[in-house]
Amino acid sequence: MSRLRKKPRLPPGTTEWRPVPLRLPSLVALLFVELGLIATIIALLVVSSKNNGFAKASERSLGSFLTVPLDSSLLWTGLPPILVAFFAMWYGETLAAAADRQPYVDLNHDCESARNVRRTILLEYSGYQTLYNWFIAWRNKHYHLSMAMLAQLTATLILAPLMSNVFAAKITQISTDIHLFSPNRMDLSALRSANLQPALDITSAMLSHGANPPIWMQNNASVEPSYNQATSQAGEVRFAAFVSAAEPGCQIIDSTALQIEPANSSAEGFGSVAISFEDRKSSVNDLEWPISESRRMYSKTWSQTCGNDEDPQDRVGIFAAAYSRDSENFLSNITVISCWPRYWNSSTNVTAVFDETGPVELKGIDNPPANSSQITSLYLRSLHTNLQHYTLTVLSNDLDTDTFGNVVHGYAQRLSPETNIDPTAYLNATSEAYSTLWASVASTQLLRPLVPLRQANGTLTIATNKVHVVVPIAGVLLALLLWMTASTAILLLHILRTCSILFEDPQGILGRALILLRGDVTPCVESIKQGNPRTLKLLEYIKRNHNTKESICWYDWDSGAASGRIRLYGLDEILPPRPSWPRRMWARIWPFGISQK
Repeated sequence: MSRLRKKPRLPPGTTEWRPVPLRLPSLVALLFVELGLIATIIALLVVSSKNNGFAKASERSLGSFLTVPLDSSLLWTGLPPILVAFFAMWYGETLAAAADRQPYVDLNHDCESARNVRRTILLEYSGYQTLYNWFIAWRNKHYHLSMAMLAQLTATLILAPLMSNVFAAKITQISTDIHLFSPNRMDLSALRSANLQPALDITSAMLSHGANPPIWMQNNASVEPSYNQATSQAGEVRFAAFVSAAEPGCQIIDSTALQIEPANSSAEGFGSVAISFEDRKSSVNDLEWPISESRRMYSKTWSQTCGNDEDPQDRVGIFAAAYSRDSENFLSNITVISCWPRYWNSSTNVTAVFDETGPVELKGIDNPPANSSQITSLYLRSLHTNLQHYTLTVLSNDLDTDTFGNVVHGYAQRLSPETNIDPTAYLNATSEAYSTLWASVASTQLLRPLVPLRQANGTLTIATNKVHVVVPIAGVLLALLLWMTASTAILLLHILRTCSILFEDPQGILGRALILLRGDVTPCVESIKQGNPRTLKLLEYIKRNHNTKESICWYDWDSGAASGRIRLYGLDEILPPRPSWPRRMWARIWPFGISQK
């Protein structure tokens, strides 16, 4: 077993000289920096995972540099790589100093455990490329250096890119609980004196012109208004609210089921037409509309009281047709839409957008629960019977219609842009228009003050730009830093457990010449030089022709610490000429050699 001196016998008052990066305070500081980087990344990773980000990403500019604007993202994409670059420089200087020290450590042996010259006086790691110097160290059994060199190579390639991408800003949803209040409730008794014109105007604007609905309604539902108590909070609020909606229950009455009878008609086609039919076990009779040659199209609203007070089953619908002098009853393309509307009231979750001033937009309404209550109040008959009486002045003399019929006709034209509107388009337009009409009526006519105010709890979700830790990149970065930290710790242990022959800085050529004083290296080299006076590259000649593999070198302290010297044995031995490459290959193929006569 090799015997390694822990400390050389130096003169009293002197100790081993080490470069600054290899001194204990510097190594311990480097180790703490590495551990600090690891702890920082782990802490930010935990905070980012728990809080959906660890810091708010500022959107303000950092100014400009040479007319180039500097974005605030430089704080998490540019600053970390710069800081880590200083750490990488520190790590590289420490590793370079350890590599320069290693030959002097291998010299610190006695004759029995001496190392060969390839690991001592011929070794200089700075002469090898970074891509493979770790392999040279491994071949020389300097495993601590090989591990650190490979870590440095990996860090050189990926450390900066990893640090520039480990933090990323993205939109983050932050949720907090807030308190809401509702100042209104829906009162169906208001239908007795309700003015349907505002609701009809809203329905027309939304369906015919694509306008946005009021804040507390959508196309098919109305929500009782709610407001947040802390007006400074802005974002999306999700809360439970009372929602009212209508299910129109519309269908097309088959033309064969229609009983159409002319009334007060003449040969010129003037008069009226009466229509009767049966819809889902309820009879609809005596629907009469005047017709005239001056009116080419008809889109009229009708209603019929059906059922009784305990179970009202009223019908509401649209009569659409085109005037045709050649057709029976002077009408063609007759379409009758009959709706059996049902109304629902339920408590379900809604999502609304609030800003500092209050609600701004109703974002969405969840599907109502299965136990939603149906509204069966007789007050609804006021809506059914009054709807057909809202008339308007049509600029075109070709269309005979009322307000709701005009909304349906306009929307059906959008759904079926052909000349003759498809009956299915009328059906879809009537269903959509009636659902929107009810939502408009509930939002504009049925809300009454509520005392005391109804309290509710909601969840405020704020979209903010936060800086996150990218987990896959952080994992790779942590693995690399752990590798570098382990390498530093092993270097520290190696330096504490070994000692070189240096007690002063071998600076420059002079410093190295002082180490060679009184040693065997200079006489050996002079002897080789005298034998080869014409050889210019003597070092290459020695490595090629002399036995560097088995020659050994050590530092002799027996003559005294102040006068120690390097001892050398076996380097003057000349190797036999090495066969050429083809001969070496042939020797492997045919090991019996070539017979000579």
